[in-house]
Parts: sequence; C-alpha cells; structure tokens
Amino acid sequence: MTVWSFMAVACLAQSGRAQTVSIRQGDIYLTLENGKDVQLTSGGADSDAVLSPTGKKIIFVRVMHDQPDASGPGRPGDRGEIVYIELNSPTPEVHVLLDAPADATGTGFQWFSSPRYSFDEGLVYFLVPDYSPTSPGLFSLDLKSGKILFVVQAQKFWVPPAGPYKGDLVVWQNPTLVGGGRYDVFNLIKPSGEVIGVVGFDEEKVKALLEDDGSGSAPR
Repeated sequence: MTVWSFMAVACLAQSGRAQTVSIRQGDIYLTLENGKDVQLTSGGADSDAVLSPTGKKIIFVRVMHDQPDASGPGRPGDRGEIVYIELNSPTPEVHVLLDAPADATGTGFQWFSSPRYSFDEGLVYFLVPDYSPTSPGLFSLDLKSGKILFVVQAQKFWVPPAGPYKGDLVVWQNPTLVGGGRYDVFNLIKPSGEVIGVVGFDEEKVKALLEDDGSGSAPR
C-alpha cells in the first residue's frame, strides 16, 4: 500500500464519510465513498475486521504462525492477536491491543474472535472460542486500565450503535434445559453481564432491536 493511499484513507476517516471494511483471502480492504478499494494489510493472516463506531479505527484478529507453544486449548505453533489500525494517522500502522496467551484468569487462551468496540470506544469486547466445551466466553478489555473481565458465555454478540440500548449488549446464548437438551435465546445484558431482559428467540428480534434509534420507527 502506498503512502498516498494511506493519506487518502486518513482524510476520509477524518471527514466521517461512509466507509466499509471487508476481508479478502485474509487481507483487509477499505471501500471508500467513491467505490475505490484500498488494501490495508497483506499476508493473509487477518479476520473479523470491523470499523469502530466513529469510523476512525479498524479492529480485527491476526493469526501469528509458528509461535512458541504454550499451555491451553489453542493449536500448537499458532496464536491470535487483537489488533487495530488508526485511520486518521498519516501513516496508519497495526497496533496490538491483546496478545495471546492472555485472559481474565491467567490460564492463557490462544485464540480470540469477533472484537468489537463499545459505543464510546472505551472498551473492546471479544470472544474466546475455547472458553468451554459448550460455549465461547465473552470478555471485555478496558482500554484505559488494560483490565480484562469475563462477561458471560455467548455464541455471538452485538453492540447496539445508538438508541435506547446504546451501551448495552445483545448476546446469543444456549442454556441447558432441565432434563437435558439446550435452547437458543437472545438476551439484552449490561456490560457487567447482568441480564436486562429477553430480546427473543431468533435473530430477527435482534435485528429489530439494533435498528431501534429511539424514534419509534424501528420494526417490531
């Protein structure tokens, strides 16, 4: 990627104009408002890239190959990092936020997925796929203190970008039924993990909640 491209991306990020980010064969591309695609990374080791709420950062997971083996459920030789690119820098670079092995209990998880900024960009939420045999674990990273906290077990999660639920989370969980078996439920929770209420039992309900900007026009 050229310096000219970096500067063009930085200008667009500062202006707040629409951008989208995508992964192609493990590399990150930013699509600018004019439809031009800019390749931001190379090496084929990146995944789960999303823009921050302000559109000025891209957060993603990078696989580091051929690393020293460590105890834990990750694959020997490989580990993950949560990293970000700050787009409003004249020469954006990849910065490491969280490097495996790391977690809230010190046992050393090797893999992360689905990093997302909180609406105010003070926290980063992420999943640890190997947290338990039945479900990933949702964690939060405080960007000021560096403290990592376990939130809840969740298969997937969403961060409402606006509206009455801004600051909360929606999580897809599948708890165990009395007598055996499991069921899917989508809960609205606080960052602490406290359940506020049940959103529903399918992703259509989640979509409606995420589209609710408080004006009463979101579909129900």
